[in-house]
Amino acid sequence: MNFLKNKSKEITGIEWPDYVLRDWLYRNTKEVGEMRPELYKDLVKSYLESFVDGHGKGHWEYKVLDISIDSFTQFVQDDLKKKMEGFINPHIPKDLERHAVQQSQLEKQGVSPEPIIVVETKDGKYDLLEGWHRTTNTLKKFGNYKQNAWVYVLD
Repeated sequence: MNFLKNKSKEITGIEWPDYVLRDWLYRNTKEVGEMRPELYKDLVKSYLESFVDGHGKGHWEYKVLDISIDSFTQFVQDDLKKKMEGFINPHIPKDLERHAVQQSQLEKQGVSPEPIIVVETKDGKYDLLEGWHRTTNTLKKFGNYKQNAWVYVLD
């Protein structure tokens, strides 16, 4: 985590929340680190540089968002709609099981307090980085709801 904290600040100029580092950056890079530790640092650097190149300079804010399918970019909306209709992605490990777990938790506990991770675009829509299974199942059940989120806001 110290490496991720230091590298994210070095490359982006801001401190990243521990939750975002752990739930998005580490989760998406750890397998390479486990298989080839010598490549891990380059991969993390590449992820962070690509993130800033793709989204622009910004900062992280913790917010409670009013979520509906229209809250998201068209690309995310299309993907969410497919998932809500039952599409299971064979490239996502345990995709079916993860949807079942989220649906069960939603039935027992309601909307998860665990934040999603999004990037706010220039037009006020959100790109969903992390929290796809929670978002899919909660949208399917409620349509509109309030959701805790870590939001990358453009400067």
